[in-house]
Amino acid sequence: MATTNNGNKKPAAAGKSGQKKPAPSKSGQRKPASGGSRTRQTRPPEPAKDPIGARGAKTLLLLLLAVFSLIGCFTGEGVFIGAFREFVMGLIGKGFYFLPAALAFCALMLVFVHDRPLGGRITCTLLLTVIAGALIHLFGCTARFPAEGQTGFMSLAGSLYSAGPLKGAEGSGGVIGGLLSMGLAKMLNRVGAAIVLLLLGGFLLFVSLNVTVSALIERSREKAAVKAEEWRLKREEEQQKAE
Repeated sequence: MATTNNGNKKPAAAGKSGQKKPAPSKSGQRKPASGGSRTRQTRPPEPAKDPIGARGAKTLLLLLLAVFSLIGCFTGEGVFIGAFREFVMGLIGKGFYFLPAALAFCALMLVFVHDRPLGGRITCTLLLTVIAGALIHLFGCTARFPAEGQTGFMSLAGSLYSAGPLKGAEGSGGVIGGLLSMGLAKMLNRVGAAIVLLLLGGFLLFVSLNVTVSALIERSREKAAVKAEEWRLKREEEQQKAE
């Protein structure tokens, strides 16, 4: 009986050892997975696509609009020039006279800047014309417009749009500039609205020029350090000459 038991135990051990043999094959299957993950990690990132495509066409369009708006600053003759002038002045009022420079600057940015997106800078540059129209409406418009609660928003917007292309003090800041100016003046006052508009205009100008306050401070420090060094060298030369 002992011999039979020993004989039965041997095949069982052999069977167990036979089942454990395929285990190394599992580790062999994991190797390609780890290798694949390594190849994914070491794969170089794809270059960022330029969000502003067809720069040539956009530059040409901006230059054409700059030329048309410049002509519109002097005359409203012509079907397209007259309609373009009336529409834009109905929106931003006398800020239209700053539009040629803004459009030309946007075109130059598209020509010379290629390593970064320019959507934000172009938007801020064009918004400067709105700020200009709002400031001119705040200090230069003598026309009286009914309050929103008296006639309704659409009636007020229509009055501002119609008064936008008018000459002299009767012209408004357009729908956008006029509403911005009147809203700030109502919430604050005339002086407070002017301060807010000037601060907003300064912020938009800094963004459009890609200039930060820290960069300005750093430049001023560098200039001051250079001037101090020049003054020190000059004093040393004077002392040496005196000796």
